Amino acid sequence: MKKLIRFIFLAFVSSFLCGCLSTNTTVIPEGIKTSKKYDYVSTVLLEGFAKTRLGDKWGFVDISGNEVVPVKYDEAYEFFEGLAPVRLGNKWGFVNGKGELVIDLMYDKVYQFSAGLVPVKLNGKWGYIDKKGITKIPFKYDHANPFSRCLAPVNIKNKWGYINTKGKVVIPIKYDDASWFRNGYGMVYVGHRALSIDKQGNLIKNHIASLGSIINSLKIEDEKCED
Repeated sequence: MKKLIRFIFLAFVSSFLCGCLSTNTTVIPEGIKTSKKYDYVSTVLLEGFAKTRLGDKWGFVDISGNEVVPVKYDEAYEFFEGLAPVRLGNKWGFVNGKGELVIDLMYDKVYQFSAGLVPVKLNGKWGYIDKKGITKIPFKYDHANPFSRCLAPVNIKNKWGYINTKGKVVIPIKYDDASWFRNGYGMVYVGHRALSIDKQGNLIKNHIASLGSIINSLKIEDEKCED
């Protein structure tokens, strides 16, 4: 049951980490008038770009309806911190707002950028790269999640902990599960028992995070991290 809850939670939250709660979000209910005909055009623009689909291929248009990222990718996630993940075949890379592939299509799985870094999977392990595609945190994790409040949950041998943007373990990798930090708190599991901790890993008694507080806390605005 806990795994099911975690799956639902991560699926829900990850949709927001793609930028849906970014302050650079524009909603155009009446739709965007495009210079080409598409099968689908999103009415939500993230950082000035909307996803488009023609057949089974994806790309992006700008607020004026001009195609800025060619509709040629098998999958695409929204822009965040200036870059969007795109997939061709089984490999992921990143494009910029000019449609340029700035990080090669070479990764097995990816998330979106936060705090200038993104977790990516390569050869069975997760690590973190920067916006130039340079590895900043080594590929040694069995799973890794995006940064939130300058900490990221990482997994080694089915145990979870937290690292900072320098790759330093700041909360020991000893928990059975771990969530993103929000409002200064993170939630970890020991067995089926949920515990709240602060950013130093101290146990916070009688603290319960609501789903509303989780959503509100994921409004990431140019996160600056000093480790």
